Amino acid sequence: MGAGNGIGVAEHVLGEPLAAEPPAEWLLTDGRGGFAMGASDGTRRRRYHGLLVAALAPPVRRIVALAGVVEQLETGGGLVDLSRHRFRDGVQEPTVAPVAFAVDRALRHVRWRWELDGGSIEKVVRLRRADECRARGGVEVTYELTGVAARGRLRLRPLVPLRDFHALPPGAPPGLEAIERGRDGVVVVREDEDAGPRLRLQASIAPADAGVAIWHREPETWHRFAYDEDRERGQDWLEDVASPGWWELRGSPSRGSVRWRLDATVGDHDRPPPPVETPVRVRTIHHPSRVLDDDRLAAAADQFVVQRADARSGSGTAGDDARASGAGTSIIAGYPWFSDWGRDALISLVGLLLVPPLDLRAAREVLETMAAHMRDGLVPNCFDDDGDGAVYHTADASLWYLVAVEAYRRRSGRGDIGRLLEACESIVAAYRAGTRFGIGVDDDGLVVAGDGGHPVTWMDAKRGGISFTPRIGKPVELSLLWHEGLRALARLSPRASLVAELEALADRAAASIRTRFWWEQRRCLHDCLESAPDGTWRPDGRLRPNQVFGASLAHSPLERTQQRFVVEAVRAHLLTPYGLRTLEPGHPEYRGRYEGDLMARDAAYHNGTVWPWLIGPYCEAVLRTEPDRQSARNHVNEAVAPLLATLDEGCIGQIAEVYDGDPPHRASGCPAQAWSIAEVRRIRGLLAAGM
Repeated sequence: MGAGNGIGVAEHVLGEPLAAEPPAEWLLTDGRGGFAMGASDGTRRRRYHGLLVAALAPPVRRIVALAGVVEQLETGGGLVDLSRHRFRDGVQEPTVAPVAFAVDRALRHVRWRWELDGGSIEKVVRLRRADECRARGGVEVTYELTGVAARGRLRLRPLVPLRDFHALPPGAPPGLEAIERGRDGVVVVREDEDAGPRLRLQASIAPADAGVAIWHREPETWHRFAYDEDRERGQDWLEDVASPGWWELRGSPSRGSVRWRLDATVGDHDRPPPPVETPVRVRTIHHPSRVLDDDRLAAAADQFVVQRADARSGSGTAGDDARASGAGTSIIAGYPWFSDWGRDALISLVGLLLVPPLDLRAAREVLETMAAHMRDGLVPNCFDDDGDGAVYHTADASLWYLVAVEAYRRRSGRGDIGRLLEACESIVAAYRAGTRFGIGVDDDGLVVAGDGGHPVTWMDAKRGGISFTPRIGKPVELSLLWHEGLRALARLSPRASLVAELEALADRAAASIRTRFWWEQRRCLHDCLESAPDGTWRPDGRLRPNQVFGASLAHSPLERTQQRFVVEAVRAHLLTPYGLRTLEPGHPEYRGRYEGDLMARDAAYHNGTVWPWLIGPYCEAVLRTEPDRQSARNHVNEAVAPLLATLDEGCIGQIAEVYDGDPPHRASGCPAQAWSIAEVRRIRGLLAAGM
């Protein structure tokens, strides 16, 4: 794939370089959980691909409102198909394929260009941001036609699923009713839902006298769209999609150019769309990629920060799906299928919001959002996709909260953190007393967690009643984070008596970590201590990456030589060009390929699969432990370089969730993951600050 960085865009030329499967993906987001996503060749390869995926209860309850548009141009020479579609029985190729595809460097729009004899067409897709649109979501698809194309007739047939973005309903899709509103366009509703979501479609033109838009109410159903990415994951992968009709856009024979725009909005049908504007004009100027890396990482980071607008209120009980009220800023864990997760948000917070240019207000709002939804000292594991509330089975999210609050306080320099401080104190009190899911602090000062029914660490893959990495007992990172959190709260608290108590607790935890987790034979840390029948705690014998926090956190409980041994063990057995493996190769449970159906993928998820976000703590550990400062910086730059290069691969401008443990380390999982971007950006920030 040919790629270059430029002012305004990262350019990707279609044709032979992009003929290989799969094509690159693109992603636009609206700041409230909604998004548009697709492939560079114009096909939809996932159930989640669409021009408008809107969040009805931001940032969740997302629906695929507008899947795509069938595009045809009628000229004197006949009918020209512009769009590409993938069906069960094959691919419907366009009559004229686009010659160029580009993603805006700020990740605000994407564009394609077709060239015809005597003319051209440029298509720009731009998602409306939350501050631009009162509706639940909106997208603008602009077509600029020049030459012979401007004198033709453009036919646009919208494909309208109006379905939950996770689900592919079996059988024929429900019928659609198109309600014509004159100048306000057409409102589309599902015939089987009286109060369901409504999609408004409107076509407009610039200049206003350059043509006319005519709506043809001719419903159709397009059968057996094929989603190859879903098929590879062992999921349903065929969909029938309804269309309520099509727009006929007639240009004026006297015009040399014309701009048509199709507006689609969900949720607000009384506010007209803004007038048609000239599409963004850019010049592509090639520079070394490093010049633009930080700007591109900042643009990627912005895609995950969203506004949470809960409309529900509840009892505030501690049930698994306790309803929580309130609104605020949150962080989507990944696109296209994740909602906002507490753990992911708190790990990502520094890299997304506290690397220059800082967004202190958003960072504080995220912390306040998590505090408002806290129950029994537990930050939500994740928020429900249907908007009903949150689930809480996580032992590490609350500990990351302590670390995140201290990071916010240090970077903001603000002393007024009363509400956040209260939340931190409630976490420590809950862990000391013991809270839900078997989470508490043992007599040795170490954190014990797990009740047999829920995996409660970040290695939480579970499917079909099977927990693939249960880690019930004393997972090493929980005690490392507990120790760090106690030290952090001691630095934050103004109460001398509490500070002394926290320091004593931290000292006890540190002593136990140094002795009970140390694996002398391999000179590193055990991953988890498990309860034996005789009442003792025994190590599980798996070399995993969670020990790296023993060398990366600011106040390590380990001796200096132990920290260096940990870094050496991780480097020797777990480090890859794209992050750290979750289990060392050679272990009987090691899975080197993340592939197959969902059961097979979950079995591999934390048993060898590489996670890019772990490159962050690894690099920080190197910077903290390597005596030769320049050597450490060189190694860190080399470690993050392959991940920076992936900004031009996969989902353009983003970094994937996971990679295979075995070479060539294929990208997989969620194409755009918050903490993958956040940790690379955080490390770049540490280097820039001179660490």
